[in-house]
Amino acid sequence: MRIAQDHIAPTVNTLVLAYAGAALPLLLLFSLSGEALAYLVNLEFVTEEIVRTLVGSLGLMSSVPITTLLTCLLALYDHCLSRLRRFLGPAAYHSDGHPH
Repeated sequence: MRIAQDHIAPTVNTLVLAYAGAALPLLLLFSLSGEALAYLVNLEFVTEEIVRTLVGSLGLMSSVPITTLLTCLLALYDHCLSRLRRFLGPAAYHSDGHPH
């Protein structure tokens, strides 16, 4: 999990900058319009952007635990996957059955 956190932190920073860059016109609307924040948030395109940001963030946050779970399951049930070895990538097992 610590390694995954090291990998996910730069990704989050990149996504924050990408969201801010894509939403720059929206941020300008907020700052220059003089309208109430409650009115601006209830506009359809503003709400759509907020939902997009939340869904993307939830997907990003859930990717690390889901992939960690799948990896743990593969490690636990490695012995059951012998019939699928030819589909799981390059031959990592020699004829003696030991990984190298």
